[in-house]
Amino acid sequence: MNIKSLIRPSKRSARFARLVLILIFILFTEHSAKAEIVELSITGYWSAGDIKITDITDKSYDPANPKFDGKVFGISPAAGNLNLQLLVNTDGSIFFPKGSQFTANGVGTYSLKHDFYGYKEVGLVDGVYSFGSAVWRSDGILAGLKGPDSVKAALWTDVDITKQDPTRLSFRMFGKADGLTADLFVGSRTYGSIGRQFLLWEYYKGEEIRSIKYTTKSKILRP
Repeated sequence: MNIKSLIRPSKRSARFARLVLILIFILFTEHSAKAEIVELSITGYWSAGDIKITDITDKSYDPANPKFDGKVFGISPAAGNLNLQLLVNTDGSIFFPKGSQFTANGVGTYSLKHDFYGYKEVGLVDGVYSFGSAVWRSDGILAGLKGPDSVKAALWTDVDITKQDPTRLSFRMFGKADGLTADLFVGSRTYGSIGRQFLLWEYYKGEEIRSIKYTTKSKILRP
C-alpha cells in the first residue's frame, strides 16, 4: 500500500480552511506593518530502519493494543515521508544572534552555535492534520518550547523565515490516535543549537518513527 494513501485529508475543504485561517492571521496582524504571515512547509523522511516497533516475538506484543501492535499509528514499517504546512505570524518574533552568551543552572555559560529566531503564533494551515490513525489540531501545538535564556516560543528556526528557508527548526505538537497520545516533534534543542531530529511517537514509550532528515520551504502570503 502506498503510504501516502494513509495520510488522510481533512473532511472540510482544505482550500476553504486555508483561506479562512489566512484571513484570520492577516486580520489579526493588520496593526503591524512589519508583520508577515509565512506558510512554512516541513517534510520529514524516514527509512524502514528508522521505525522502532514491538516485534511479534516480544512478550509485550499485543495486536489489540495500538501502543504495542507492531505499527506506528496503524502504519507498518516502510520507508516514507509526510508533509505538513504551518501558518506563522512573524509579528513579535524573537532574535538571538550566533555567538550570544547566556548562563544556565548546572551548565554555566554557553554560546549560541547559530542564530535563533522564535515565533510565538503558529497554526496548522488547515487547522487539522492527520497521519495514519493520528490526528493533530492547532490547539495541540506547544507554545512553550524553551530557547536561549529560557525564552519560550512555538517555533524556533536558525534563519529569518521571511527571507530564507530554515535548515534547522524546532516544533512540537500533540494529538490523538486510537486512545493514544500522538507526538510529532521536529528538532530537539540543546542550550546552544537546534538538532536535526524528526520524530513521530506513540507517546509515551510507544512505537515510533525517528529519523534525522527533514526539509523546509517558507513562503510569504499576501492578501
